[in-house]
Amino acid sequence: MKTFSSYKIVFKKELKDAFRDKKSIILNFVLPLLLIPIMFIIIGFSTSSMMNMGSSPKVAVVTYNESVNIDNIEVLNSTKNAITYNYVKNEVLKTVTDIDGIKTEVSIIEYGSVEDIKNALLDGKISVMVAVPQNIKDIINEGGKADIKLVYDEYSTASQMAVSNVRSIINSFHNRVYNERLEDAGVDKDKLEATSVSSLTGGEFFNLNRTGSPDMFLQMILPMVITMIICAGGISMAIDQVAGEKERNTFEPLLSTSANRMGIILAKSTVVLLFSLMSVATELVSILIILPFLGELLSGTFTVSIGGVLLCFVNLLLFAGLYNSFLLMLSAGSKNSKEASTKCSFVMMVPMIVAIATMFISGADVGLATMFIPLLNVINMIKMVICGNINYLFFIISIVMNVVYLAVAFFVTLKVFSKEKLITRN
Repeated sequence: MKTFSSYKIVFKKELKDAFRDKKSIILNFVLPLLLIPIMFIIIGFSTSSMMNMGSSPKVAVVTYNESVNIDNIEVLNSTKNAITYNYVKNEVLKTVTDIDGIKTEVSIIEYGSVEDIKNALLDGKISVMVAVPQNIKDIINEGGKADIKLVYDEYSTASQMAVSNVRSIINSFHNRVYNERLEDAGVDKDKLEATSVSSLTGGEFFNLNRTGSPDMFLQMILPMVITMIICAGGISMAIDQVAGEKERNTFEPLLSTSANRMGIILAKSTVVLLFSLMSVATELVSILIILPFLGELLSGTFTVSIGGVLLCFVNLLLFAGLYNSFLLMLSAGSKNSKEASTKCSFVMMVPMIVAIATMFISGADVGLATMFIPLLNVINMIKMVICGNINYLFFIISIVMNVVYLAVAFFVTLKVFSKEKLITRN
Protein backbone atom coordinates (compact mmCIF):
# COMPACT_ATOMS: atom_id res chain seq x y z
CA MET A 1 0.00 0.00 0.00
CA LYS A 2 2.84 2.35 0.91
CA THR A 3 4.57 1.54 -2.37
CA PHE A 4 1.44 2.39 -4.37
CA SER A 5 0.93 5.64 -2.45
CA SER A 6 4.57 6.62 -3.03
CA TYR A 7 4.22 5.66 -6.68
CA LYS A 8 1.20 7.94 -7.23
CA ILE A 9 2.81 10.96 -5.58
CA VAL A 10 6.16 10.63 -7.35
CA PHE A 11 4.54 9.79 -10.69
CA LYS A 12 2.39 12.94 -10.64
CA LYS A 13 5.41 15.04 -9.71
CA GLU A 14 7.65 13.56 -12.42
CA LEU A 15 4.95 13.77 -15.07
CA LYS A 16 4.35 17.47 -14.37
CA ASP A 17 8.08 18.17 -14.47
CA ALA A 18 8.44 16.24 -17.72
CA PHE A 19 5.74 18.20 -19.54
CA ARG A 20 7.15 21.48 -18.26
CA ASP A 21 10.38 20.76 -20.13
CA LYS A 22 9.84 22.20 -23.62
CA LYS A 23 13.08 20.68 -24.93
CA SER A 24 11.89 17.17 -24.10
CA ILE A 25 8.53 17.78 -25.77
CA ILE A 26 10.23 19.02 -28.94
CA LEU A 27 12.81 16.21 -28.92
CA ASN A 28 10.33 13.41 -28.28
CA PHE A 29 7.29 14.52 -30.27
CA VAL A 30 7.82 17.44 -32.66
CA LEU A 31 11.11 16.33 -34.23
CA PRO A 32 10.06 12.69 -34.77
CA LEU A 33 6.83 13.86 -36.38
CA LEU A 34 8.89 15.85 -38.89
CA LEU A 35 11.99 13.68 -39.31
CA ILE A 36 10.30 10.41 -40.31
CA PRO A 37 8.22 11.90 -43.15
CA ILE A 38 11.33 13.74 -44.38
CA MET A 39 13.36 10.51 -44.25
CA PHE A 40 10.68 8.51 -46.07
CA ILE A 41 10.22 11.23 -48.69
CA ILE A 42 13.97 11.25 -49.39
CA ILE A 43 14.04 7.43 -49.62
CA GLY A 44 10.97 7.43 -51.86
CA PHE A 45 12.31 10.17 -54.10
CA SER A 46 15.74 8.59 -54.53
CA THR A 47 14.29 5.12 -55.13
CA SER A 48 11.71 6.46 -57.57
CA SER A 49 14.42 8.35 -59.45
CA MET A 50 16.53 5.20 -59.79
CA MET A 51 13.53 3.16 -60.92
CA ASN A 52 12.66 5.78 -63.54
CA MET A 53 16.24 5.89 -64.78
CA GLY A 54 16.22 2.10 -65.02
CA SER A 55 12.89 1.86 -66.85
CA SER A 56 13.70 4.73 -69.24
CA PRO A 57 17.47 4.52 -69.62
CA LYS A 58 19.45 7.10 -71.54
CA VAL A 59 22.17 5.56 -73.68
CA ALA A 60 24.87 6.57 -76.12
CA VAL A 61 25.67 4.32 -79.09
CA VAL A 62 29.11 3.71 -80.62
CA THR A 63 30.23 1.43 -83.45
CA TYR A 64 33.31 -0.75 -83.82
CA ASN A 65 34.98 -2.46 -86.74
CA GLU A 66 36.79 -5.58 -85.55
CA SER A 67 37.09 -5.52 -81.76
CA VAL A 68 35.63 -3.41 -78.99
CA ASN A 69 38.25 -1.22 -77.32
CA ILE A 70 38.62 2.46 -76.63
CA ASP A 71 40.85 3.00 -79.68
CA ASN A 72 38.57 1.19 -82.11
CA ILE A 73 35.16 2.77 -81.58
CA GLU A 74 33.37 5.69 -83.22
CA VAL A 75 30.37 7.72 -82.14
CA LEU A 76 27.13 6.79 -83.93
CA ASN A 77 24.97 9.76 -84.88
CA SER A 78 21.80 10.25 -86.91
CA THR A 79 23.37 12.34 -89.68
CA LYS A 80 26.68 10.67 -90.48
CA ASN A 81 25.48 7.06 -90.02
CA ALA A 82 21.74 7.41 -90.60
CA ILE A 83 21.09 3.82 -91.78
CA THR A 84 22.86 2.14 -88.86
CA TYR A 85 21.48 4.70 -86.38
CA ASN A 86 17.87 4.14 -87.48
CA TYR A 87 18.32 0.36 -87.42
CA VAL A 88 19.70 0.42 -83.90
CA LYS A 89 17.03 2.84 -82.68
CA ASN A 90 14.00 1.24 -84.36
CA GLU A 91 14.98 -2.44 -84.22
CA VAL A 92 17.77 -3.28 -81.75
CA LEU A 93 16.65 -0.85 -79.05
CA LYS A 94 12.96 -0.87 -79.90
CA THR A 95 10.59 -0.09 -77.00
CA VAL A 96 9.22 -3.25 -75.36
CA THR A 97 6.17 -3.81 -73.17
CA ASP A 98 6.13 -6.59 -70.56
CA ILE A 99 3.15 -8.75 -69.59
CA ASP A 100 2.14 -6.21 -66.94
CA GLY A 101 1.90 -3.45 -69.54
CA ILE A 102 5.04 -1.66 -68.30
CA LYS A 103 7.05 -0.06 -71.10
CA THR A 104 10.83 0.06 -71.20
CA GLU A 105 11.92 2.79 -73.58
CA VAL A 106 15.50 3.72 -74.43
CA SER A 107 16.49 7.28 -75.27
CA ILE A 108 19.57 7.63 -77.46
CA ILE A 109 21.66 10.70 -76.62
CA GLU A 110 24.11 11.84 -79.28
CA TYR A 111 27.59 13.12 -78.43
CA GLY A 112 30.42 14.51 -80.47
CA SER A 113 33.23 12.26 -79.22
CA VAL A 114 33.97 9.11 -77.23
CA GLU A 115 35.51 11.28 -74.50
CA ASP A 116 32.19 13.13 -74.14
CA ILE A 117 30.38 9.78 -73.80
CA LYS A 118 32.84 8.63 -71.13
CA ASN A 119 32.32 11.83 -69.13
CA ALA A 120 28.52 11.60 -69.52
CA LEU A 121 28.54 7.98 -68.28
CA LEU A 122 30.66 8.78 -65.23
CA ASP A 123 28.62 11.92 -64.47
CA GLY A 124 25.31 10.01 -64.63
CA LYS A 125 23.97 11.89 -67.66
CA ILE A 126 23.64 8.56 -69.47
CA SER A 127 23.32 5.10 -67.93
CA VAL A 128 24.80 2.81 -70.60
CA MET A 129 27.06 2.98 -73.65
CA VAL A 130 25.99 0.51 -76.35
CA ALA A 131 28.71 -0.71 -78.74
CA VAL A 132 27.48 -2.37 -81.97
CA PRO A 133 29.29 -3.53 -85.15
CA GLN A 134 29.49 -0.90 -87.90
CA ASN A 135 27.61 -3.18 -90.30
CA ILE A 136 25.18 -4.64 -87.75
CA LYS A 137 22.23 -4.46 -90.16
CA ASP A 138 24.06 -6.45 -92.85
CA ILE A 139 25.26 -9.02 -90.30
CA ILE A 140 21.71 -9.63 -89.05
CA ASN A 141 20.13 -9.68 -92.52
CA GLU A 142 22.74 -12.17 -93.77
CA GLY A 143 22.02 -14.56 -90.91
CA GLY A 144 25.11 -13.69 -88.89
CA LYS A 145 25.63 -13.02 -85.21
CA ALA A 146 26.24 -9.44 -84.03
CA ASP A 147 28.33 -9.04 -80.89
CA ILE A 148 26.87 -6.15 -78.84
CA LYS A 149 28.71 -4.80 -75.80
CA LEU A 150 27.07 -2.83 -72.97
CA VAL A 151 29.31 -0.52 -70.95
CA TYR A 152 27.95 0.78 -67.63
CA ASP A 153 29.16 2.50 -64.47
CA GLU A 154 29.69 -0.23 -61.87
CA TYR A 155 29.62 2.36 -59.07
CA SER A 156 26.15 3.64 -60.01
CA THR A 157 23.03 1.75 -58.85
CA ALA A 158 20.95 3.50 -61.52
CA SER A 159 23.41 2.41 -64.20
CA GLN A 160 23.33 -1.19 -62.95
CA MET A 161 19.51 -1.19 -63.14
CA ALA A 162 19.56 0.41 -66.57
CA VAL A 163 22.02 -2.06 -68.11
CA SER A 164 19.73 -4.92 -67.05
CA ASN A 165 16.78 -3.29 -68.82
CA VAL A 166 18.82 -2.51 -71.94
CA ARG A 167 19.94 -6.14 -72.01
CA SER A 168 16.27 -7.22 -71.81
CA ILE A 169 15.41 -4.98 -74.77
CA ILE A 170 18.24 -6.44 -76.84
CA ASN A 171 17.14 -9.96 -75.84
CA SER A 172 13.67 -9.11 -77.16
CA PHE A 173 15.27 -8.09 -80.46
CA HIS A 174 17.26 -11.35 -80.45
CA ASN A 175 14.08 -13.40 -79.93
CA ARG A 176 12.29 -11.61 -82.79
CA VAL A 177 15.16 -12.29 -85.22
CA TYR A 178 15.52 -15.86 -83.93
CA ASN A 179 11.83 -16.61 -84.53
CA GLU A 180 11.95 -15.04 -88.01
CA ARG A 181 14.92 -17.20 -88.98
CA LEU A 182 13.19 -20.35 -87.75
CA GLU A 183 10.07 -19.43 -89.67
CA ASP A 184 12.09 -18.78 -92.85
CA ALA A 185 13.75 -22.18 -92.44
CA GLY A 186 10.38 -23.84 -92.00
CA VAL A 187 11.19 -25.00 -88.46
CA ASP A 188 8.55 -25.14 -85.74
CA LYS A 189 10.17 -23.34 -82.80
CA ASP A 190 7.92 -25.14 -80.30
CA LYS A 191 9.60 -28.44 -81.20
CA LEU A 192 13.00 -26.98 -80.29
CA GLU A 193 11.96 -25.94 -76.78
CA ALA A 194 12.68 -28.67 -74.24
CA THR A 195 11.22 -26.89 -71.23
CA SER A 196 9.01 -23.98 -70.27
CA VAL A 197 9.48 -22.45 -66.83
CA SER A 198 7.14 -20.11 -64.96
CA SER A 199 6.91 -19.07 -61.32
CA LEU A 200 3.90 -18.92 -59.01
CA THR A 201 3.76 -17.87 -55.39
CA GLY A 202 2.54 -20.36 -52.81
CA GLY A 203 -0.44 -18.10 -52.11
CA GLU A 204 -1.45 -18.08 -55.79
CA PHE A 205 -1.01 -21.82 -56.33
CA PHE A 206 -2.72 -23.02 -53.15
CA ASN A 207 -5.36 -20.22 -53.12
CA LEU A 208 -4.22 -19.03 -49.69
CA ASN A 209 -5.76 -15.99 -48.04
CA ARG A 210 -2.62 -14.86 -46.25
CA THR A 211 -2.24 -11.93 -43.89
CA GLY A 212 0.72 -9.60 -43.85
CA SER A 213 2.86 -8.35 -46.70
CA PRO A 214 5.94 -9.80 -48.44
CA ASP A 215 7.20 -6.24 -48.92
CA MET A 216 10.83 -6.17 -47.80
CA PHE A 217 10.82 -2.37 -47.60
CA LEU A 218 8.40 -2.45 -44.65
CA GLN A 219 10.25 -5.34 -43.02
CA MET A 220 13.54 -3.47 -43.33
CA ILE A 221 12.46 0.00 -42.22
CA LEU A 222 9.54 -0.36 -39.78
CA PRO A 223 11.18 -2.62 -37.13
CA MET A 224 14.33 -0.51 -37.20
CA VAL A 225 12.41 2.76 -36.79
CA ILE A 226 10.17 1.44 -33.98
CA THR A 227 12.97 -0.11 -31.91
CA MET A 228 15.36 2.79 -32.34
CA ILE A 229 12.70 5.36 -31.44
CA ILE A 230 11.48 3.40 -28.42
CA CYS A 231 15.10 3.29 -27.23
CA ALA A 232 15.88 6.92 -28.02
CA GLY A 233 12.55 8.26 -26.78
CA GLY A 234 13.30 7.60 -23.11
CA ILE A 235 16.94 8.69 -23.00
CA SER A 236 16.36 12.37 -22.25
CA MET A 237 13.78 11.49 -19.60
CA ALA A 238 15.98 8.85 -17.96
CA ILE A 239 18.88 11.30 -17.77
CA ASP A 240 16.71 14.04 -16.30
CA GLN A 241 14.93 11.70 -13.84
CA VAL A 242 18.08 10.92 -11.84
CA ALA A 243 21.25 12.65 -13.06
CA GLY A 244 19.32 15.85 -13.78
CA GLU A 245 17.78 15.85 -10.31
CA LYS A 246 21.23 15.33 -8.80
CA GLU A 247 22.42 18.51 -10.51
CA ARG A 248 19.36 20.40 -9.30
CA ASN A 249 19.90 19.00 -5.77
CA THR A 250 16.35 17.61 -5.67
CA PHE A 251 17.10 13.88 -5.78
CA GLU A 252 18.49 13.40 -2.29
CA PRO A 253 15.57 15.28 -0.64
CA LEU A 254 13.21 12.98 -2.56
CA LEU A 255 14.98 9.92 -1.17
CA SER A 256 14.81 11.33 2.35
CA THR A 257 11.00 11.53 2.25
CA SER A 258 8.67 8.77 3.44
CA ALA A 259 8.34 7.47 -0.13
CA ASN A 260 10.00 4.06 -0.42
CA ARG A 261 12.60 3.26 -3.06
CA MET A 262 10.42 0.79 -4.99
CA GLY A 263 7.66 3.36 -5.44
CA ILE A 264 10.20 5.93 -6.62
CA ILE A 265 11.74 3.52 -9.13
CA LEU A 266 8.33 2.44 -10.45
CA ALA A 267 7.17 6.04 -10.86
CA LYS A 268 10.33 7.16 -12.66
CA SER A 269 10.33 4.04 -14.85
CA THR A 270 6.69 4.63 -15.79
CA VAL A 271 7.37 8.23 -16.85
CA VAL A 272 10.35 7.16 -18.98
CA LEU A 273 8.30 4.30 -20.47
CA LEU A 274 5.40 6.66 -21.17
CA PHE A 275 7.61 9.04 -23.09
CA SER A 276 9.16 6.14 -25.05
CA LEU A 277 5.72 4.86 -26.07
CA MET A 278 4.47 8.33 -26.93
CA SER A 279 7.51 8.79 -29.16
CA VAL A 280 6.72 5.52 -30.94
CA ALA A 281 3.05 6.54 -31.29
CA THR A 282 4.18 9.82 -32.85
CA GLU A 283 6.41 7.91 -35.26
CA LEU A 284 3.62 5.54 -36.25
CA VAL A 285 1.27 8.45 -36.92
CA SER A 286 3.88 10.10 -39.13
CA ILE A 287 4.49 6.79 -40.96
CA LEU A 288 0.75 6.28 -41.55
CA ILE A 289 0.56 9.80 -42.96
CA ILE A 290 3.44 9.25 -45.37
CA LEU A 291 2.69 5.64 -46.49
CA PRO A 292 0.08 6.61 -49.15
CA PHE A 293 2.77 8.69 -50.88
CA LEU A 294 5.15 5.70 -51.12
CA GLY A 295 3.05 3.56 -53.44
CA GLU A 296 5.96 2.70 -55.75
CA LEU A 297 7.95 1.24 -52.85
CA LEU A 298 5.21 -0.98 -51.43
CA SER A 299 3.61 -4.17 -52.74
CA GLY A 300 0.00 -3.07 -52.46
CA THR A 301 -2.31 -3.23 -49.46
CA PHE A 302 -2.16 -5.89 -46.78
CA THR A 303 -3.90 -7.05 -43.61
CA VAL A 304 -2.33 -7.96 -40.29
CA SER A 305 -3.26 -10.36 -37.51
CA ILE A 306 -4.88 -8.47 -34.62
CA GLY A 307 -3.65 -11.10 -32.16
CA GLY A 308 -0.12 -10.82 -33.53
CA VAL A 309 -0.21 -7.03 -33.27
CA LEU A 310 -1.42 -7.14 -29.64
CA LEU A 311 1.28 -9.63 -28.62
CA CYS A 312 3.84 -7.53 -30.47
CA PHE A 313 2.70 -4.46 -28.54
CA VAL A 314 3.00 -6.34 -25.22
CA ASN A 315 6.51 -7.41 -26.18
CA LEU A 316 7.40 -3.81 -27.04
CA LEU A 317 6.16 -2.68 -23.62
CA LEU A 318 8.32 -5.28 -21.89
CA PHE A 319 11.39 -4.41 -23.91
CA ALA A 320 10.85 -0.69 -23.35
CA GLY A 321 10.68 -1.33 -19.61
CA LEU A 322 13.85 -3.41 -19.77
CA TYR A 323 15.78 -0.84 -21.77
CA ASN A 324 14.57 2.09 -19.68
CA SER A 325 15.53 0.29 -16.46
CA PHE A 326 19.03 0.02 -17.85
CA LEU A 327 19.00 3.73 -18.72
CA LEU A 328 17.91 4.61 -15.17
CA MET A 329 20.76 2.52 -13.79
CA LEU A 330 23.25 4.41 -15.93
CA SER A 331 21.70 7.71 -14.95
CA ALA A 332 21.80 6.75 -11.25
CA GLY A 333 25.48 5.87 -11.53
CA SER A 334 26.35 9.22 -13.16
CA LYS A 335 27.39 12.34 -11.29
CA ASN A 336 25.74 14.75 -13.71
CA SER A 337 23.69 14.94 -16.92
CA LYS A 338 26.75 15.21 -19.14
CA GLU A 339 28.21 11.95 -17.83
CA ALA A 340 24.81 10.25 -18.12
CA SER A 341 24.40 11.48 -21.71
CA THR A 342 27.80 10.06 -22.65
CA LYS A 343 26.98 6.66 -21.17
CA CYS A 344 23.50 6.53 -22.72
CA SER A 345 24.79 7.53 -26.15
CA PHE A 346 27.04 4.46 -26.19
CA VAL A 347 24.13 2.26 -25.12
CA MET A 348 22.01 3.73 -27.92
CA MET A 349 24.46 2.29 -30.45
CA VAL A 350 23.44 -1.27 -29.49
CA PRO A 351 19.84 -1.17 -30.84
CA MET A 352 21.09 0.78 -33.86
CA ILE A 353 23.68 -1.89 -34.71
CA VAL A 354 21.25 -4.78 -34.12
CA ALA A 355 18.50 -3.10 -36.18
CA ILE A 356 20.81 -2.40 -39.13
CA ALA A 357 22.44 -5.85 -38.96
CA THR A 358 19.03 -7.56 -39.23
CA MET A 359 17.54 -5.32 -41.93
CA PHE A 360 17.75 -7.94 -44.68
CA ILE A 361 16.35 -10.85 -42.63
CA SER A 362 12.78 -11.68 -43.64
CA GLY A 363 10.10 -12.41 -41.09
CA ALA A 364 9.58 -15.77 -42.79
CA ASP A 365 13.19 -16.81 -42.03
CA VAL A 366 13.24 -16.12 -38.27
CA GLY A 367 14.69 -18.91 -36.12
CA LEU A 368 13.53 -20.04 -32.68
CA ALA A 369 16.88 -19.20 -31.05
CA THR A 370 16.43 -15.47 -31.75
CA MET A 371 13.33 -15.41 -29.53
CA PHE A 372 15.54 -15.85 -26.46
CA ILE A 373 17.66 -12.76 -27.19
CA PRO A 374 16.33 -9.37 -26.00
CA LEU A 375 15.88 -6.67 -28.68
CA LEU A 376 16.48 -9.21 -31.44
CA ASN A 377 13.27 -11.02 -30.48
CA VAL A 378 11.35 -7.72 -30.63
CA ILE A 379 12.71 -6.82 -34.09
CA ASN A 380 12.02 -10.30 -35.47
CA MET A 381 8.54 -10.37 -33.93
CA ILE A 382 7.64 -7.13 -35.73
CA LYS A 383 8.96 -8.59 -38.98
CA MET A 384 6.89 -11.74 -38.48
CA VAL A 385 3.71 -9.73 -37.92
CA ILE A 386 4.39 -7.62 -41.04
CA CYS A 387 4.92 -10.65 -43.29
CA GLY A 388 2.02 -12.60 -41.74
CA ASN A 389 4.20 -15.34 -40.25
CA ILE A 390 2.19 -15.65 -37.03
CA ASN A 391 3.85 -18.25 -34.79
CA TYR A 392 2.34 -18.00 -31.32
CA LEU A 393 4.94 -20.34 -29.82
CA PHE A 394 7.69 -17.97 -30.92
CA PHE A 395 5.71 -14.97 -29.64
CA ILE A 396 5.03 -16.51 -26.21
CA ILE A 397 8.67 -17.53 -25.77
CA SER A 398 9.76 -13.99 -26.65
CA ILE A 399 7.31 -12.43 -24.18
CA VAL A 400 8.22 -14.85 -21.36
CA MET A 401 11.94 -14.19 -21.86
CA ASN A 402 11.42 -10.42 -21.82
CA VAL A 403 9.37 -10.74 -18.61
CA VAL A 404 12.32 -12.58 -17.04
CA TYR A 405 14.82 -10.01 -18.32
CA LEU A 406 12.62 -7.13 -17.08
CA ALA A 407 12.32 -8.70 -13.63
CA VAL A 408 16.09 -9.09 -13.39
CA ALA A 409 16.66 -5.53 -14.65
CA PHE A 410 14.17 -4.11 -12.13
CA PHE A 411 15.80 -6.05 -9.30
CA VAL A 412 19.25 -4.73 -10.28
CA THR A 413 17.86 -1.19 -10.56
CA LEU A 414 16.40 -1.48 -7.07
CA LYS A 415 19.79 -2.62 -5.77
CA VAL A 416 21.47 0.35 -7.49
CA PHE A 417 19.01 2.78 -5.90
CA SER A 418 19.73 1.19 -2.53
CA LYS A 419 23.44 2.10 -2.70
CA GLU A 420 23.95 5.58 -1.31
CA LYS A 421 27.35 6.02 -2.98
CA LEU A 422 25.84 5.60 -6.45
CA ILE A 423 22.70 7.64 -6.17
CA THR A 424 24.15 10.61 -4.27
CA ARG A 425 26.03 13.27 -6.20
CA ASN A 426 29.25 13.22 -4.16
